[in-house]
Amino acid sequence: MVPRDRLCGAPMVLLLAMVSGHQKQTLSVATTTTIGDTIFVSTSTGDDRHNGQTNATAVQTLRRAAALISSPTPPTALLLRCGDTFSDELFLANVSALFIGAFGDPGDPRPMLWRNNYSVGLSAITLVDTAAIVVSGLDIGRSFFGIRVLFHRADGPSLVPGPTVIDCVLRDVLGTEGRACLQHTGCWATAIHVGRTSVNASVVAVQNLTITGTVAVNCDAVIRNGAAYHSVVTGVLLDGMVIRGSTMYQCHYNVVELIENTASVIEGCVFYRDGRDPTLPQFVGGTTDIIIGTVHGNTIRNNDFVLRGELGSAPDGCAIDFETDATATTVAGNYISSSFGAGVMVYGHSNGSNTGLLLDGNILIHDGCGQPRADHGAVAFVHIESSGRLENNVFVPCANKSIPIFNDVNPNASMLWVHTNDTFLTASQVAEEVVLTSKLVGACAVISVGGKPSESGGVPSPTVRYTVDGSVPTKAAPPVVHGTVTLCRSGVLNAKRFGPVRVSSSTTSIWVSLI
Repeated sequence: MVPRDRLCGAPMVLLLAMVSGHQKQTLSVATTTTIGDTIFVSTSTGDDRHNGQTNATAVQTLRRAAALISSPTPPTALLLRCGDTFSDELFLANVSALFIGAFGDPGDPRPMLWRNNYSVGLSAITLVDTAAIVVSGLDIGRSFFGIRVLFHRADGPSLVPGPTVIDCVLRDVLGTEGRACLQHTGCWATAIHVGRTSVNASVVAVQNLTITGTVAVNCDAVIRNGAAYHSVVTGVLLDGMVIRGSTMYQCHYNVVELIENTASVIEGCVFYRDGRDPTLPQFVGGTTDIIIGTVHGNTIRNNDFVLRGELGSAPDGCAIDFETDATATTVAGNYISSSFGAGVMVYGHSNGSNTGLLLDGNILIHDGCGQPRADHGAVAFVHIESSGRLENNVFVPCANKSIPIFNDVNPNASMLWVHTNDTFLTASQVAEEVVLTSKLVGACAVISVGGKPSESGGVPSPTVRYTVDGSVPTKAAPPVVHGTVTLCRSGVLNAKRFGPVRVSSSTTSIWVSLI
C-alpha cells in the first residue's frame, strides 16, 4: 500500500515507488517546456529579460511575472519552479481565471513563497479585485499574511468567485515579528484573509472560496473575513465556502472564523493543537478552533478536533464556539477530544442568540475537563433562549465527576434544547491514542507509529490507519505497514486507531519539515 506523499506541484499523475521497504509516493508536476498561455518563473535559472513563455526562458522575479500577467493578452497559468525560493510578494490585480502552480523536478521541494519578514501587513500573495484564482502545490508563508484577497473597485461585480487553494502548505504565518500574537489586540496574522479596502467597493459576497488538501502549520489564524483589519475597512460575506480534507497543525488563535458566512462547509479536516506542549504560544483572551459569528445554514461535519489547549486562567479553549448568533447550523459526525474548554460552547452575546442548531452524531471525549472557569464541560450553554437539538451523540465524561457533560453556565440556559439518544461511555471503550515519532534517514523522515506492529508475514494490521493528504483517517485509509511510514517531502501524517473497542482513537498528527 502506498500513501499519498505530498510533493512539489499539483497531484496530476501518481507515480508509485517503494523505498527500502517503507511506503512512499511521488506526484508529478508540469515538466513540459511550454504549456499554452503560461508564464514560467525561476529564481535559480530565470532572467527578467526573458519572455517567460517556456521553462528555458523563465523570468526570475514575481514582480516581472505579475507585469506579464497584466498584459493585454494575459496568460492562463503562472508556474513557479520546484525547489526555488521567492522572497518578493506576488501582487496581482484585476486578474481572473488564473492557475498558479509549480513546474520542474517532482523530487524537488515545492516552490517556496517565503517573505521571511513578519512586519504587520506583509503578504506572500496579494490578490486585489481578482476572481476564480487557483493556487496549487505551493509552500507559502513566513510572513504576516499568507494570501490576501482584497476588494477595492466601486464598479466591479457584487458577487465574485473566490480563490481555490489546493494541496498547499501554509506555514509560519505569525504576528509580533514572527512570534505568535499573545495580546488581546488586532495583531493576529492570518494565512488567508478576505476583506474590502474601501467602503465603496462593489463586492457583496465572495462565493465558493475553497481550501482542500492543504496543511496550515504554526499560523496565528488560518482564515478570517471579519471587520476592519490592516487596510481592510469592512468584511466580506463568504457564501458557499468549502474547507475539506485539510489539517490545521499547532495553530494558535481562532483558527477558522465563520463570521458572515452562509452555506459554508468544513468537512474531513483535522484541527490539532497539543495543549500539553508548554512551549506553544498561548493567547490570554481564549481561543477556539472554529469561532462562529453571524452565520446561516453552515455545516461542520466529520472533522477531528484534538487537544485544543489554552492558558489555565483564560476563557474558551474550545473546539467550536457559537460566539454571537448562528441559525440553522449543523455540527455532525465530528470527533472532539480533550479540549481545554468546552468541546462545543453555545455562547451568544445576548439572550435568544443561536437558534435552530443541530448537534448530531458527534463523539465528545474528556472535553472541558481542565477549564477552571464556568465555560467547561462537553457542551456549555451560556445565554438563555438558544435552541437546538442534541441527537445521537456519544460522550465520555471527565474523570472529575463534578464537571458536567451538559453545563448550563446560566440557570436554564439549555431549556429550549431537545436531547435524543445520547450515549455515555467510559474511557475503556475508546481506542488507545496513537503515538508518532520521527527521525531523519537520509533525505526522508521515517515516522514510527506506536501501537500494534504488522502481523506476521507482512500482513498489515488493521488497527492504525493514516493519511498524508491532510484529511481525517477513516477505516478506508491505508493501514500502517511494518510500523513505519516514510515521507520524503515536508508534510503532515495523521493517524487513528480503529477497534476492537467501540470508539476509535482521536487523530494524532505529526508535521515534518524537510527543507
